[in-house]
Formats: sequence, C-alpha cells, structure tokens
Amino acid sequence: MKRAWLGKRGVPSLHQVDTQIREAYLAHRRYVRDEHGTVVGGNSPGTRRASAQVAVDLVSYSELFGVDRVPADLRPWGGATASAVAEKPSGRTENKTQPVQDQISQPLLAAALYLVSTLGPHAVALAGEAQQASVDQQFEPTAVLAPRTQRSDRDVLNLLTQRAKTPHIGPANFC
Repeated sequence: MKRAWLGKRGVPSLHQVDTQIREAYLAHRRYVRDEHGTVVGGNSPGTRRASAQVAVDLVSYSELFGVDRVPADLRPWGGATASAVAEKPSGRTENKTQPVQDQISQPLLAAALYLVSTLGPHAVALAGEAQQASVDQQFEPTAVLAPRTQRSDRDVLNLLTQRAKTPHIGPANFC
C-alpha cells in the first residue's frame, strides 16, 4: 500500500492497517481512474494481483520494518494467495507453452544426466584442485622458477623430439 494513499485516508502508520483498509486499497486498485478520481475502466488481473501482493508482503516481511509495521496478527484475506484475491487465473489448468517433444527432450535429458552424474564429480574435484593450486602458488615464494637452459644443440633437439610426440591442443583444435 502506498504511503500517499494511506495518508489521504488519515492512516499515518502501518500499524493502523486493518482488514477494511486492505479491502479499500484493493477496491481502489481494481479500477483505472482519471485525474478527478472517476472510474474509467478496470485494471487487469495482473495489476490487481500486484496490488494484493503488496498487502501480503507487508505481513510476510513485517519483521524487516523498524518501528512502523503492520499488526502481527493481520492475515490478508485469510491467507489466500494474491492471485486468488485478484481473481487472476493462475495457469494451473494448462500451460501456455506447449511441452517439448519427446524426441528432443529425451536426448537432452540423457546428456544432462550423463554430465551431472559421470562428469560432474570429476569437474568438482578438478575445480577444487585448481583452486588449491592457485592458493598454494600465491603463497609459495619459489613458485616462479628461472627458465631451464639447455647445454647443447643435442639437448634442444632431444627436447623438441619429445615435445613432438606429446599431443598438442592448440587454438586450431577448438574450431
């Protein structure tokens, strides 16, 4: 409920909000009014629901308010949902979006299950190791070592031969 709306009705404190004030606020928000307060149309169920949700939230989150809060025993509309109070269809009868076809969802779910059950534990372990290695490296003064030098051309040739046998994953492999 807006403070300005409450103030115009002589309600200076949230503690004075009661069932009648809640109902009056919802009735006020049910309609679209012109600058003179004359009803010119009705608000949508979504707008009415948002207005009802304000009253529900004032009770649900009253402990977050300092001194000025709604009475602790206030139960908006007997605990009904804001959607029910606003007469807004909740969509529980049927989904607006059609379900995904089985030939699409089954492979997708199978792949997701594989990733979570088979690869997931390894990914968690690797992430933990990487984090630990990163932390260890930050605190190790010898983490930055001097580059090794090769004594001769033969050592360089041996090193290159060894490296050529090792699989290399470079940028070209990710295309």
